[in-house]
Amino acid sequence: MKPIVLLGEAFGQSEVRTGTGFCGASGIELLRMLNEVSILEFTSDDYDYLNKFYNTGDPILIDTIWRLHPEVVRTNVFNFHPPGNDIASLCGP
Repeated sequence: MKPIVLLGEAFGQSEVRTGTGFCGASGIELLRMLNEVSILEFTSDDYDYLNKFYNTGDPILIDTIWRLHPEVVRTNVFNFHPPGNDIASLCGP
């Protein structure tokens, strides 16, 4: 399978903590959807990391799952969190 690129808008609070994209709630949902349509196949390690995440809330565990699946490349237009979570502050009204 050829790599798939996921392009996000900007980091959220979880992404700021890890320095990588899609490590918060949206990343968990994307992982679930990609697994559901068989683009990713969750392993027992993936489920272990998810369970640890739900127990600790540590977004590094979600980043670890992404790193186990190099067929999906993650990036953002802006690799930082916009002030006040307002994307317009970065690119104008």
